[in-house]
Amino acid sequence: MLQQIPQKKEEEQERKKKKKERRKRKKEEKERKKKKKERKEEES
Repeated sequence: MLQQIPQKKEEEQERKKKKKERRKRKKEEKERKKKKKERKEEES
């Protein structure tokens, strides 16, 4: 029983980390698309 607790904490941290990473990646993806769009409009 006692050994399960630290593992739970580890999993929780992993989940938060992954969530943060995903959000960061999504944001960067959005920025990239935005820049691409702006570049396209400048060319035309």
